Amino acid sequence: MSGPPRLAECVLQPAYAPAFLCLTKKNLYLGADPFLLRKPVVERFRYLAPGLAVAAQLQPSDMALAAAAGFTRVVNNRPDGEEAGQPNGDSMRQAAEAAGLEYHYLPVLSGSLTDANVTEFAQLAQTFDSPVLLYCRSGTRCAHLWALQQAQAGAQTLEQIVAAAATAGYDLQGLLPRMREQ
Repeated sequence: MSGPPRLAECVLQPAYAPAFLCLTKKNLYLGADPFLLRKPVVERFRYLAPGLAVAAQLQPSDMALAAAAGFTRVVNNRPDGEEAGQPNGDSMRQAAEAAGLEYHYLPVLSGSLTDANVTEFAQLAQTFDSPVLLYCRSGTRCAHLWALQQAQAGAQTLEQIVAAAATAGYDLQGLLPRMREQ
């Protein structure tokens, strides 16, 4: 879809008045008036599996929107101070908890995804019983972390993992050798 959604494509959430929340199949929009919806607040939550999505850097104001989209947990995979202007984990935790979300901080250094990171994520993933949103700078680290955990658990074939990530817009071809080692 290009441009703002048509009202007929929205499920309006008047409980958020004076703002209107519009959920389409791919995007989440927020506007002061249903006819003034301009652009996605969160461009897209990219689903890797039912109940598990990844996103690029979120802002504290996005936590209420994540809750409205049905997520109950947020996992921050981005280390504090990685980039100037990024919100720190404490402000994200406060915003998540204020929105009724469970918040987890599991930082992964860009380009340095370790086996320990995968193990820590695997332990956390065992507790997932409701929709989870993971985020980092672009969503790629989260997708890689999930893929390695899935390969390690044998939960899906490598082909299924790669296909799920591709559907979400992530290319895992370069990660395949490491996935085979899991």
